[in-house]
Order: sequence, then structure tokens, then C-alpha cells
Amino acid sequence: MTGPEELGAEGHHGPVGADSSVELVDGEPIGAAADSPVSPAPSSLPSLSSELRWLLSAICFGLAGVIAAHFRETAENIGGASGVDAGGIAAGIAALTICASVTLASIQWRRGPLGKQNPVASSLLTVAFRTLVMLGCLGLVAATKWPHRNSFLLSLLGCYFLFLILESGLSIRWYSSLTRVKQP
Repeated sequence: MTGPEELGAEGHHGPVGADSSVELVDGEPIGAAADSPVSPAPSSLPSLSSELRWLLSAICFGLAGVIAAHFRETAENIGGASGVDAGGIAAGIAALTICASVTLASIQWRRGPLGKQNPVASSLLTVAFRTLVMLGCLGLVAATKWPHRNSFLLSLLGCYFLFLILESGLSIRWYSSLTRVKQP
């Protein structure tokens, strides 16, 4: 039979009063006995497949919105007859593709070496990239006389906010699972 000095307070092997709530991740303590207030926990990071599922869901939602908006717009313009504006839908799909590509790039930067070394720089790079891509699209559309530019711009605006919300949620989820705060 073992004595209390060998089992500890919770019945684990170790001296009485030892902190048995310390978890080790990659050999570093996490919990009440951690030296730093924030410790990485790579085993709890959200999986890439879950992020891609959220991205695919947003793409499907955006595609449904683009198609629904163009059915409604065409029905109003024709005077009640339902029809499809193929050029407008193509312009909307182009805007959806641009916004989805920017979000996919941000997922890649967040999961790559830059995101692991410096998550703040990864977030700033994503914001700068998104802003430059959107300004480039606006400049290109403003410089041309494209007949479906209104469809493109409205779809770009709608998809921009849809993917901005998705990207922010994924970033918050990723960063909060990356760090664990020491409990007092």
C-alpha cells in the first residue's frame, strides 16, 4: 500500500501538494504552473478541413444569393416574366470567385510559416491583400465600359462582407485555439 506522500492529493503518483493540473504540450507546461502567460497548444488548432467546409458553405451561400438576385432583377426589368441574365450571373460568379480566393489565401497564410511565427503579420498581410484586390477590381471596372459592371460591383460588395465575416470568425477561432491563457 502506498502512503499519502506517494499518491498525492488526487491519487496520482507524486508528493503531496504537487500541482497535478499541469499538462505538457510538446514538453512545455500548460496550466497553473506555466512560466509564460500564453502557451501554444498545437493539438487544439482547428483542422483545415473544417475551415474549408466553412469556406465551401460560404461559397454555396454566395452563389445562391447571386443567382437569386439576378432572377429577381430580371423579373423586375422584363415586367414580371422570369428569366435569367446570364451575363449578370457570370459577373456575380466572378465577384464570388475573387472574394473566395482572397479568403483562401488568408487561410493559407494563417496556416503557413508566417502565421505560426507571427499571427499579427499574417492578419495584416491578409487585410492589405484584401484591400488591394478590391481596389484593383474597382479600378478595373471603373476603367472599362462593361455592360454587367453593376452586377459585378453589387455582387462584389455582397460577397466582400460575407467572406469578411467568415474570415474574421475563422481568424478568431484559430488564434484563440492557438493560445491558452494561464489561470491564476
